[in-house]
Amino acid sequence: LAMQQREPNNVKINHRLGILSSRLGDHDSAVNYLLKAIQSAPHDADVLSDLGYASYLQNDFPAAERALEQALIEDPQNERAANNLAIVVGSQGRFDESFALFRRVVSEAEANANLAYVHTLRGEGVSATERFSRSLTLDSDLRSSSQALLQIAEMKKRAPQNNQFDPDNAPASISVASTQA
Repeated sequence: LAMQQREPNNVKINHRLGILSSRLGDHDSAVNYLLKAIQSAPHDADVLSDLGYASYLQNDFPAAERALEQALIEDPQNERAANNLAIVVGSQGRFDESFALFRRVVSEAEANANLAYVHTLRGEGVSATERFSRSLTLDSDLRSSSQALLQIAEMKKRAPQNNQFDPDNAPASISVASTQA
């Protein structure tokens, strides 16, 4: 923090502090540091992507979407921004758009697995199961999907009357097939 006080407009310092704050769960500070970084480097796709993801973690989907779309304007090949935007739009129920964004950066099987992950975040166990199964049909070696299906089956055993599950209790090991912030 002493370096940030000496150089309050240093993009790299503010960017790193934003990432660190986000990882520590302090999303308000993360967004503030990342906004400071953007003021000094408004065209930095990586900072914009991290700002988008931090905004997503705050459940500020409009801000997340704006930042991630801008990141992709600045760097159309930025896989992390495309992946994170896919999570944001999928979290809002825009599944076709989410799938198309995932397909920009991963295989069809992995895109299905990633969209299944989004369904788990939304507590949509049936849809998640369908997408994970579809991903395994396309790529039987996709380990993340087979593990996720086992975890979903285990969760259903614990609550058989409910085909939906609470995303706050979803296993942390259910994850997307490509990188995220």
